[in-house]
Amino acid sequence: NLLLITSFTKSISEENVFIINNIAVTGKIDLNFSREKYLNKAFSNSYEVLITKILLTRDLKKVDNVKLKQIKSLISSFQILEESYRNEMYRAKINITYNENKIKIFLGKKNISVSQPDNISAIFYPVLLVNGEIKNFNENFFYKEWTKTEIQNELINFILPIEDLEDIAKITEMKDKIEQLNIDVLVNKYDVKNYVFALMDYESEKLNVHLKTNFNNNKISKNISYEIKNIKDELILNSILKDLKLRITDLWKKENLLM
Repeated sequence: NLLLITSFTKSISEENVFIINNIAVTGKIDLNFSREKYLNKAFSNSYEVLITKILLTRDLKKVDNVKLKQIKSLISSFQILEESYRNEMYRAKINITYNENKIKIFLGKKNISVSQPDNISAIFYPVLLVNGEIKNFNENFFYKEWTKTEIQNELINFILPIEDLEDIAKITEMKDKIEQLNIDVLVNKYDVKNYVFALMDYESEKLNVHLKTNFNNNKISKNISYEIKNIKDELILNSILKDLKLRITDLWKKENLLM
């Protein structure tokens, strides 16, 4: 069933809801054209945006095959910002408002916790060692590609550091006892409190990543390992980079879980 028109006219500010902005849909206007079909497509697309924003990566598969009828039951209103029928093409841009309580009940029945993280800025400090040798930033794939590679619903605005020989010397000196390295000394100069320090050590076809994060003064250390035969294989490196971004974003989401 379609949503009742009365629910569309509620003021967005009246409810405690999640709002997914600027969902765009386009399609040809032909004999089979249906405006409702494209609105439904917008609802489905907005649901994908919503769950990637509020759920941990591990929980996404539990709710990725939800039927349209269920999605529409979680929506309290929508607003068409732009709509046009030109050159035999239909275009629309829509804000869709979800009811927070309904979302929590729906996910709670599946034993899934909701995260409500803010967007934050953080220094991303990647150090890459290949067979014991620290690579310069201009030889470091993760430094060069980090901000170019996007994941859906980026919650963290990553800021890259400037290469500093003194910093590299400190890291080289401490690389075998990285737990004792004071990351604050490296990042304080950037006037950003949040940081992600990643020591990536490649040896014997394995990339060991030691993460040290500080989000809102909550510091976490985590070790991750990847099998990789060729450290110059950019396809593999790109998939590792995306996985790292997702894992780091999940660390931030975990700090904002509503139990």
